[in-house]
Amino acid sequence: MADIAFIESMNDTYFHGELSESQINFLKDLDMDNAEAVGFVEGAMARMKRILISARDCTEFIFWEMASIWPKILPGAWSGIVPPITFSNRHVLLENYMEKNRWKPLNTGSQVLDIGCGFPPLTAVDLSKRFSEVNVIGADVSFGKYTVTDSDGNYACISNEGDIKYLQPVSGRVDQWNRLFENLEATRLEFLRQFIELKDGLPEQEKQSGYEEFQRDGWSIVRNPLRKYGSGNLSFVEKGIGDDGFPNNLDLIRCMNVLLYFDPAFREHTLEWACRHLKAGGLFVCGMNWSESINCRFSVYRKEGDTMILKEFSFSVENIRPLEGVSYFSFRDDDFEQEQMLEHILLIRQHGSFMEKFNSGFDELLKQNAVCTRNETGYLGFINATIAPHQLLANMSNTCFQLSGLFAEEAVALLRGLGREAWVNEIGFISVLIPDQGLRTSALNR
Repeated sequence: MADIAFIESMNDTYFHGELSESQINFLKDLDMDNAEAVGFVEGAMARMKRILISARDCTEFIFWEMASIWPKILPGAWSGIVPPITFSNRHVLLENYMEKNRWKPLNTGSQVLDIGCGFPPLTAVDLSKRFSEVNVIGADVSFGKYTVTDSDGNYACISNEGDIKYLQPVSGRVDQWNRLFENLEATRLEFLRQFIELKDGLPEQEKQSGYEEFQRDGWSIVRNPLRKYGSGNLSFVEKGIGDDGFPNNLDLIRCMNVLLYFDPAFREHTLEWACRHLKAGGLFVCGMNWSESINCRFSVYRKEGDTMILKEFSFSVENIRPLEGVSYFSFRDDDFEQEQMLEHILLIRQHGSFMEKFNSGFDELLKQNAVCTRNETGYLGFINATIAPHQLLANMSNTCFQLSGLFAEEAVALLRGLGREAWVNEIGFISVLIPDQGLRTSALNR
């Protein structure tokens, strides 16, 4: 439980003492002994203050995420690895962008690398199904030799040595996250106990191809689970950024929800590495998002000669007043996408008449779609836990899509009026050109 004096201090520092009783109650679940989590939450609140987000602008859901979810998915909870969080349709709008963008749209025979795709590699599977005539490579350093899954579909990735690399709820349901992570150590021990017992049910001799699976009492174990997901246009490798065991004729490299964990020097090395593996005109797309591409921000680089040129920085319109905490999710103040998004959102939010219309319109859409509606005290509430997860995600996605249709063009006009080169891109996001962001890669042939 968080110390109430500490919460009151954060309330005064970042929200002018205006947090509601419900928001404060959610924050009380923050583990004060977890320095990584406490610092991370304070950093997020500082970003909220920076772009003039008030307590009334924040959904209760954001504070639940901060206190109950974020501490369980930070690298410190998983021996320093980047948690490979993954679910279907996470990149659905990015796939639309990859198909329609003005720089180099995918076409038949294109070669795509989904680096850091996580496990299960659902984003890579989605991509291969969406573009059946495109060749996709899914790559991650966190693939496990085994998976163990409970009766609800929650799973753990386990190494060949029997160590849990990561575990994740099967869906975004609040009750599932709470149950799985309420006592993380107990959950780990139960999955490890099941792993030891279930492993004895697998054939002693491992197949040279394919996978083996054994089920008992609602639990299941799979050896070589990646082999369940491969298809005619989809293959996998356990490799990461910097590994040169990839083709050097790629049309596009997608790297989402990875670079925010690393410093600018690593980002520069990543761009140099990407340049070595892209063909002329190939694209490198990197950034951050959540389910259904909500709260998305990304950059698009194109290989031109021996230079990676930033052609477009883009963010979804709901980031102006986020529904979820992922908009503030960052490990450092020099994270490129985070900083560019905050800078441009602040310019928009400082325009009072626009924000008055935006807030009113957004509130009406939330009401229509039954998502985090305002309560009688004037604060944005929690998500409706009685709605099925898939329907809730659909409602949130629809809200954001409608919001873009109402306000993207006007937000872009504001930025243009301030001298920024901005446009609404092919998927309804706000895009800007940021000059002088080319990276010359003179070390390409090292």
